[in-house]
Amino acid sequence: MKTIFFLFLFLLIGVNLFAGFENSIFTLIDNPTCGNYFRGQYEIRARLEPQGGILAGIYVGITDNFSIGISYGGDNIIGYGEIDGYETPGVEVRFRLVEETFIYPAFALGFSSQGYGPWVEEYSRYRIKSKGFYGVVSKNYDFIGNLSLHGGVNYSLERNDNKNPNLFLGFEKSIAGVYSFLVDYDLAYNEGIEEYKQNGYLNIGIKGYFAPYIAIEFDMRNLLKTGDDGVNRVLKLSYLDNF
Repeated sequence: MKTIFFLFLFLLIGVNLFAGFENSIFTLIDNPTCGNYFRGQYEIRARLEPQGGILAGIYVGITDNFSIGISYGGDNIIGYGEIDGYETPGVEVRFRLVEETFIYPAFALGFSSQGYGPWVEEYSRYRIKSKGFYGVVSKNYDFIGNLSLHGGVNYSLERNDNKNPNLFLGFEKSIAGVYSFLVDYDLAYNEGIEEYKQNGYLNIGIKGYFAPYIAIEFDMRNLLKTGDDGVNRVLKLSYLDNF
């Protein structure tokens, strides 16, 4: 009941404050897209995770097709217990090689060393592995607003437990020009820990665009309850502007 109340409040505020500023879909929930920042555009993000975790980063468009970013965070930053910072900062690099046309999708290559969730010391990896090297395709359709489809393959450098490549996919559907409904799925082919191999990782979220240049996103992650940690909730805040 509380979740429904806060979702309703989120939608109401979005309708009242929406300012017509379009925020790039650089990622879905955990998975990358072909979205890129224009030259001189930047985004500051904060991601509030379970276990009191916070992940913050800044991402910058160097050219219209090339973006870089850096992020850092940890667990227990909010709440009780000793703060447990991540081992190293995360790095993101993305280059869009092919622009989307009426027939063909966009294609981008990238690298991300930022995973999600607690650091699993035994295997030197995040609970949700970083994507590592990846290739992704994206295609947009005019379907009662915008519908974008995304899919890709990745090879994580967190491979002590499994060295396989992996697949991921998802979509974003705009709603009334104010919100985006997000879905992504990681097939978890590169999982080597037995309890993490079960069903892959299915996530859904809703993102609202607020005035000015601000977006708020609420996600429900791991809906298939892969592993022993079950469904979890994440709140994201972002600010998009130009230098």
